[in-house]
Amino acid sequence: MLVSSENDAKFSKIDIEKIIDICNQKPVYEMLFRKKLEGKAYGEEQAKNFLSWIVEGWREQKFFVFLIRNSEGNIIGAVDIKSNDLSRAEIGYWADENHAGIMSNAVTKLIEIARNAGYKILFATARLDNKRSQNVLLRSNFLVVGEIEKPNVGKRLLFELKL
Repeated sequence: MLVSSENDAKFSKIDIEKIIDICNQKPVYEMLFRKKLEGKAYGEEQAKNFLSWIVEGWREQKFFVFLIRNSEGNIIGAVDIKSNDLSRAEIGYWADENHAGIMSNAVTKLIEIARNAGYKILFATARLDNKRSQNVLLRSNFLVVGEIEKPNVGKRLLFELKL
């Protein structure tokens, strides 16, 4: 289930612990945090800042993060629309390695939400060696439209979906 997060009162200590756990799992950590944290562990401060950032995005209507929760209500991932530019916006996502197979459904739901909100084009990038992420995008009907160089990240495949 995708849950918007306009209000920080919704977050619990368990939410913070789950985010810390997932963000320290090797696939997520290596892709998103190793360089940024200079090899240090993702901790409580980062998790709290992430949750505050989510609320800020919704409050200011600048970007939109949806937490993915399982049937017990635990966070198992996140998907986001990274801007309020309805003409073209980037999406991103990460998930608990113990819940393989959830991301294609989550991205498909995010596409539906974006379409209903009036977005015209969504795009995403994936590292050249990240076949799992590439497959999520391909299963969600994104097309590879080229390669781009992202600062501090390197060369990535560029995917696009017209809504």
